[in-house]
Amino acid sequence: MIEIGSAVRENRSIFTAAIIQLCHGLVELIDSTAIVLITIGLLPNLYLPFVTGNVEIYAMLENMPVVFIPIFWCFTTLRLVSAYWIFGNKIKGFWLAIFVSGVTLLAAFFLLPFGAFDMVPTLPVVVLLFNGYFRDRKIVEEED
Repeated sequence: MIEIGSAVRENRSIFTAAIIQLCHGLVELIDSTAIVLITIGLLPNLYLPFVTGNVEIYAMLENMPVVFIPIFWCFTTLRLVSAYWIFGNKIKGFWLAIFVSGVTLLAAFFLLPFGAFDMVPTLPVVVLLFNGYFRDRKIVEEED
């Protein structure tokens, strides 16, 4: 059971970012399970119609989907752990979410159009986390 800190519950931006991060992590958990099932032949490869522009990624998904398992599980784990820590009001959850979201946003451009699916929930997480963290901070402190 996830215990949500009172400060997180009061900060709607951070609370919403944690929910989006948790949902994104759960979707990626299903995604990660699917890539394992595709690798062992229990599921057809549902990713191939989405990878239209990148020939190398298409070839890897078609012939060797097993190479995607470590990266899928890595991102899934990082998203779920960061959401858990954010709900617990831990700063390491904030920075882990920023890190994994930043890597996702940078890597997504190399995986377009396939990577666009990851950008949709990732961008709001970054914006909401920064908004929640810096909302009451002043740019320059006023002198008396």
